[in-house]
Amino acid sequence: MPTPFTVPSPGAVVAQDTLVLGRFLRDVTKLNQQERNFRVFGPDETLSNLLGALFEVTDRQWEAPIVENDEVLGP
Repeated sequence: MPTPFTVPSPGAVVAQDTLVLGRFLRDVTKLNQQERNFRVFGPDETLSNLLGALFEVTDRQWEAPIVENDEVLGP
């Protein structure tokens, strides 16, 4: 059964690797929400590294005060 990550043959898919990785990490995180056994550690550059799909299912863990213009931060 094809998945969103299936490559039918070498060179057949044109995609940015980190965008695909971001969607993969999003799906892994979503599938492990009940068990809470998967966590991504990353720098502040998660969005600029094109891994933003991850924030569709989780926020950054944040211990400092959250101000009005902060995005995707959670306690």
